[in-house]
Amino acid sequence: MDRLRLRDLSLHVRDKRGDFFIRGEMGKDFHIYYKGEEVEYNERQLYFKGTKLSRYLQIKAMETADTATSYLYLITFLHVLHVIVAGIYLLRVAIRSFSGQFNSDNTLSLRMGAIFWHFLGVLWVYLLLFLLFIH
Repeated sequence: MDRLRLRDLSLHVRDKRGDFFIRGEMGKDFHIYYKGEEVEYNERQLYFKGTKLSRYLQIKAMETADTATSYLYLITFLHVLHVIVAGIYLLRVAIRSFSGQFNSDNTLSLRMGAIFWHFLGVLWVYLLLFLLFIH
């Protein structure tokens, strides 16, 4: 039994996946679901309707308990919010510029908009080069 567990652990380490030991009592301290139904846990294996899940599905079932997806949605939402606010600001500066509201004494928001726009241009060039050369 220990050889089988060690073999499974080595396969998980080779494939860069986590091996898991569950603490607590299944059904009392925690629940694991697959296709909307609770799975059984016995001897470090997950069973769905009496059939052992494949190694891939066992790992995917254990990975679903993490919060990484929540952070992805949060970062995406904040990025979209930032793009919308920046777009509104740049649109406001453009409208004020074309309507002649800027004069020699009132150019701070125009300069800030120009600095922001050029910063974004440099940032996109940097990201493009970074993503091209990272592989």
